[in-house]
Amino acid sequence: MSKQAWIAGLGMVVLAATASGAFAQARSPVDSSGGFGGGGNHFVRCSDTKVHKFYRLTVCDDGRYTVRGGGLSCGGTYGWQNTYGGVRINLRRAPCGSGTDWSGDMIRCDGFAWNRPGLVNNISSASCTYFPTREANAEGYGPEPVYFR
Repeated sequence: MSKQAWIAGLGMVVLAATASGAFAQARSPVDSSGGFGGGGNHFVRCSDTKVHKFYRLTVCDDGRYTVRGGGLSCGGTYGWQNTYGGVRINLRRAPCGSGTDWSGDMIRCDGFAWNRPGLVNNISSASCTYFPTREANAEGYGPEPVYFR
């Protein structure tokens, strides 16, 4: 078999697997207790907190977050920006399944200096407030203090 035929065959296998969703659920395991997780040489630091009484929000340095609890399991991404003496974390709306999404809320953390690498290393010692979107406010959720560990 020629090299070109082999590469073409491999490409078709990858396309077929992608189309069938075989790769859609691939995730890297991370330690949500604030330690290091993952495998090989890839380490992701995560920190978590409780939100709205019974949801567990986990934020990781790789730009991803998860929310679990109350029958939900959601996973999304976030963006963040430095503010004077803190950071603003913007969660992007994320699917939870069964027609439910986690709203694109904002977390503001104040009172720390950027003296350690990575977002998670810094927010675990900061004073943070969780701000739901207007849509979530209409559902009865309001701003609340959160404590990452």
